Amino acid sequence: MLVAGSEEEMTLVLDLTLHAAKETRSRALDRYARATPLPPGSDEARMLDAMRHARFSIWRVERRHETAGLVIRDVLREAEEWLIDEKLEASAPENMAFAGRVCEPDSFAMTCGVIVPVTHDLIEEVTLDTLAWRRGGDPGQVAQDPRFATAIYRAALDSGIMDQVAYE
Repeated sequence: MLVAGSEEEMTLVLDLTLHAAKETRSRALDRYARATPLPPGSDEARMLDAMRHARFSIWRVERRHETAGLVIRDVLREAEEWLIDEKLEASAPENMAFAGRVCEPDSFAMTCGVIVPVTHDLIEEVTLDTLAWRRGGDPGQVAQDPRFATAIYRAALDSGIMDQVAYE
């Protein structure tokens, strides 16, 4: 049984439930993919594949994209992405930093539902969490370690920053 103190907490728990697993276990998305054969090349199969390859990181809004959406930078991997997210585009100022997962169903990226505003103080708290940095120097491996997302989510809840986030 899962018990959460708020809708925001439950959203973070559900993110970890879908995208993370203990080292000896499989992720819920991978179990779903095995149990639900989808027609190859279908929209559903492409989206599920994109979700299974979603990347967690700390992202920074660089600028508005000339067509639609935002250009964001993966702070840990030092790469840019074209992000399509109408709500984030409407509300995020340039240089805003957030943690979350993005997937690429096509030539653009999209968020996977969870956005956690990131502040300097929050990152300082996460750096003190030694389990989050267990994988060492490679930022890509650190970002994909479920303990990193867990540490960020825990710090965000503890700081009260999630009280400022509304999911629609």
